[in-house]
Amino acid sequence: FYGSLSYTNAKLQDDFVTRNNSNVLVILPTKGKTFVDTPKWMTGLALRYDNGPWFGLAQLKYSSKRYSTLTNDEETDGYTTVDLNLGYRLQGGDMLKNARIQLNVLNLFNEDYLAQITSTQTNAMPINGVSGTPQYTPGAPRFASLTFSANF
Repeated sequence: FYGSLSYTNAKLQDDFVTRNNSNVLVILPTKGKTFVDTPKWMTGLALRYDNGPWFGLAQLKYSSKRYSTLTNDEETDGYTTVDLNLGYRLQGGDMLKNARIQLNVLNLFNEDYLAQITSTQTNAMPINGVSGTPQYTPGAPRFASLTFSANF
């Protein structure tokens, strides 16, 4: 069994000064806001089994919401993914050694989530002529594979 838990409290210390399209200085209210793409809470749990010919691993990962702008005016939802690996060691002969078959399922419950914030913006909602559009990479949908491996 393995478990981890992290808490992060990353706050911006000052307001952000920039220029709008008309080259006018604009002060964006970022002081005290949470830093971009930094979840407050993350956790991971894993359970491994390995006895005789059978082996397996179940993993759960959780990430709380994240902000995609310095002003914290746009955010992504938190998400949880579960991965599963199950395998069986086969009896090999002289030709095949350490033969095994394994089923791998990533994102077992097909969680719909945003995995990455690929373009950080100062703000999404317009403030005195300054705004941007954050971009995201979606998380992978459920994926399953069956593998066979052996040493010759």
